[in-house]
Amino acid sequence: MQRGTEFPGARFSLQTIRSAIETYREVLSEIGEPLLDEALKVDLADGQWEFDDENEFFAAVPQGTGYSVYLSGRSVRLQVNQLRQRAVVYVKAPTRANVQRIFGPFDSKQGTEVVPAASPVVFIGHGRSPAWKDLRDHLRDQHDYRIESYESGARAGHSIRDILESMAAKSSFALLVMTGEDMDASGEMRARQNVIHEAGIFQGRLGFSRAIMLLEEDVVEFSNVDGVQYIPFSKGRIREAYGDVLATLRREFGPG
Repeated sequence: MQRGTEFPGARFSLQTIRSAIETYREVLSEIGEPLLDEALKVDLADGQWEFDDENEFFAAVPQGTGYSVYLSGRSVRLQVNQLRQRAVVYVKAPTRANVQRIFGPFDSKQGTEVVPAASPVVFIGHGRSPAWKDLRDHLRDQHDYRIESYESGARAGHSIRDILESMAAKSSFALLVMTGEDMDASGEMRARQNVIHEAGIFQGRLGFSRAIMLLEEDVVEFSNVDGVQYIPFSKGRIREAYGDVLATLRREFGPG
């Protein structure tokens, strides 16, 4: 008797695979068969590793992008392939009850242990000030958001507007960092014109709730800001805005 099932979108946890292996061994022991073959593999950053020790395998599973298990006796077999976007499980045993019993840990977690949703793509528009890089590094390195900026786009043969429209199409959220860089005739500091232009594009594409401006102290407000909520921060202290930025992202996309 055998069963093979594909679980689309499933990413079974360490606890689930451990439980399945323990259940398999219980069935094997009850039938009175020895374990004849075992292969435990994990896909890690430096390649696929095969482990002779189960504890080492279990320790490596959370670090990998996928894993595989192959356990075989004379008449009882468990085979698991955990891929990036799905899992495939195969069980062979003398009776239907044994097959279903070994499948139990996977069946019970179907729909609850799933591939995490991809994090939102956050576009950061900015002027010449390097302050935006601190924001980028914080969101990317501390909170695992995917970041886009004008610098990351392919520019050859494309107009600036085409590049920005393409980035707006694949972005879920935009942060426009308005730092004081251009002084007008009256001596007031204004944001770079390119950032103001980007604000208009992303507000039009994503809406005002997902195209948020960060306005540095003493920078003159412009038409895109009038009547729109923005996040202020003191001159040279963009870190003050991190809490509000994260709160806004979580409001739109949930905890990240």
